[in-house]
Amino acid sequence: MSIKLTSEVVRVAGESEILVSIEGEKVRVEYDSLASLRSFESLVIGRKYWEVPYVVSRVCGVCSHAHFWASNLAMESALGIKVDEATSILRDVCNKLQILQNHIIHLGFLVLPDYEYSVGNDKYVNTLLKVNRVVNEALRLLGGRLTNPNVYVPGGFTEDLKQSVIKKVMNLLGSVGNDLRELANIILGIELPELADPSPEYVSLRNSPSVTVPVEGPYVIDSSKSTYIVYENYREIFVERYLDLSMSKKCLMNGEKVFHTGARARLINYLRGGSGLSSELRYLITGYEQLFKKNPFSNIYAKIIESLLIHENLLQTLSSLDTGKLSRVRPGNNFSGGFGVGIVEAPRGLLIHYYELNPEMRVIKADIITPTVMFSKHIEVSSEALIKGLLASKEEQNESLIKRFVEALVRAYDPCIPCAVHIIKMKG
Repeated sequence: MSIKLTSEVVRVAGESEILVSIEGEKVRVEYDSLASLRSFESLVIGRKYWEVPYVVSRVCGVCSHAHFWASNLAMESALGIKVDEATSILRDVCNKLQILQNHIIHLGFLVLPDYEYSVGNDKYVNTLLKVNRVVNEALRLLGGRLTNPNVYVPGGFTEDLKQSVIKKVMNLLGSVGNDLRELANIILGIELPELADPSPEYVSLRNSPSVTVPVEGPYVIDSSKSTYIVYENYREIFVERYLDLSMSKKCLMNGEKVFHTGARARLINYLRGGSGLSSELRYLITGYEQLFKKNPFSNIYAKIIESLLIHENLLQTLSSLDTGKLSRVRPGNNFSGGFGVGIVEAPRGLLIHYYELNPEMRVIKADIITPTVMFSKHIEVSSEALIKGLLASKEEQNESLIKRFVEALVRAYDPCIPCAVHIIKMKG
């Protein structure tokens, strides 16, 4: 059997394509971006430290908060700034809100159409829109605007935040608890295709999703088999390279392991030692643990369960947050240069920012590694395993079926191409 097909993947963030080559029993899949090079690392060279988070948040409107906070973390580290506890908690709250908002949009409007649930279901669509509207308003209240937050610089928030705003955000989030549970019942009720994960290596920040923006580095990162203390050695652990004939860089753990990062990885690792879960949610996550470890499609289930966890965590955190204790720390006058690493959990997984500053506090080197770059090789090996399984079934050997299943698998990962294109090699 010989099949060659190229398909642009729709209903993902950005433009990408999947290339499939089948020659007898040999299957090869390549997942590539169709977007052009943007070179955000080059754009920030020469800029003052406080400008950079505002520039790199434009890497992607979908993930702007994650880039903003990762950049601020790296800058604070380079400048030797330590923020207070209330500040650290509040920026983590903002990041979790965007994770929640991303999950709802991805699951409701990008993934579920693959399973034909949403067709003609007005109540389902209205519920999705309600939850999305509420989370967007919460983000605007705390971050200044929905995307590209404008209320923070390295060292702290630039505006006072009243307790009345926190109360309003809590009321907003409390109003959609039942709606989230209703959506969870729908999403956990869909039947996922069977697929055995060919590379069961799952990587996340320790204690995520309870904490998605750490106070500072070094950062403790858990994988399925190891624990890493990550700081300036991040390039030794997360190795980007061009593999085979691919036009896009891929990221391998320690330069050799294909791995997954994102909601599924966070929940798998969280069960190893995370705390703060209600008994109901821990029971729910535990019930899906083995599926999370075996089937890449289960990232869909992981996202809605993580949404419930984040919603519960946000209400608990905000109920005890005292914004009167927020303070801002400025860099010292005797700065001689330095470097910093910021690692956060973006909606789609680990996000790393690195900067070096000269004595004038201007950027002389920048580096960004995004979640989509980290898991794109996992998409390829999982797609190859999926196709081999389809070919083993005599009833499922036509091109259209292979195309449909592979595209659905890519969407389950929720790749973000705007985040990835800063490291894509242009074709031609």
